[in-house]
Amino acid sequence: MDNETKNILKILGVAVVVLYLFKPRKKSKSNLEEKVEAPSVAKEDVSEKEYENAVIGIKAFRSAMNNNEPQSELDKLNTELIKDYGIKVFKCKKSGKLTARNSKGQDVAKEE
Repeated sequence: MDNETKNILKILGVAVVVLYLFKPRKKSKSNLEEKVEAPSVAKEDVSEKEYENAVIGIKAFRSAMNNNEPQSELDKLNTELIKDYGIKVFKCKKSGKLTARNSKGQDVAKEE
């Protein structure tokens, strides 16, 4: 092999090693996230009527979102839900699913 071929192979070898080292890795949860679990909804704390109201609120909010209503209208809908049912609907930023909470801040129902 001549010197030019050896240099090309050396450069390719270094390039492969550099690409391997800087390849994006899957992000793992931090130690704190692994130790702390998400709170669960206790069915005992939530009445059946409150759960039904939460489901109604989630359906109404999802319908408004599907109809491309502006954020101001969604806020008005949330105000009406709080006034009538005592339920507020939130959108999860990670999953995009809706969650209904009561006035105490407890999760009542989650969108599946």
